[in-house]
Amino acid sequence: MGDISKEINSTFINNKIKALINIKYTSNWLSSKENDFFKPYGISSQQYNILRILRGAKNEVKVQIVKDRMIERASNATRLMDKLYD
Repeated sequence: MGDISKEINSTFINNKIKALINIKYTSNWLSSKENDFFKPYGISSQQYNILRILRGAKNEVKVQIVKDRMIERASNATRLMDKLYD
């Protein structure tokens, strides 16, 4: 990756807008790479996050605690956990 202006063939009215678009573009790029990484395992990044939280827990934890600790909040965390269980 280089200059975002060249990457998306666009100009920006100021550097703040350019920085915002660059952050969004980079975030999307990282999400794509993350999805590619987890695809062979049949899980999403949110499911990995749940597994990470559960692995770090010393004892059993309630679903609400998992939801509170998630990096990306998911209203469907219960469904994601059920899917991991199956």
